[in-house]
Amino acid sequence: MKYLLKYKEVEVGEVILQEEDFLNMWGSFRINDSLDNEDILNLVSLSKRESDLIEEDHLRDIDEELSIVSDNMELYTYLIDSEDWVLINNEGDTLPILVPSFKSDDSLVWRWQVNA
Repeated sequence: MKYLLKYKEVEVGEVILQEEDFLNMWGSFRINDSLDNEDILNLVSLSKRESDLIEEDHLRDIDEELSIVSDNMELYTYLIDSEDWVLINNEGDTLPILVPSFKSDDSLVWRWQVNA
């Protein structure tokens, strides 16, 4: 299934569902080439860095670096806590999600917003 990822009216990118496991969904992600929202671009970058660090956790101490990333992400709390993230399917249905987790391998992990 193919989706359009949006934050409010901003078209963030395209998602193709690949797998799902209770609560988590994941798929490939391609960012919108014309995306010019600096806050969203920064959040995507920080999210990728955070997930890279978590992947390295078993190899080395990441606490200090992860703390810096977390501090930087605080600037974007309004995006992280927002209920305005949605996926729109091919039929035009708007499906609310929690803020997605962006990965360096051009994938995306998300959860449906159950209270929407």
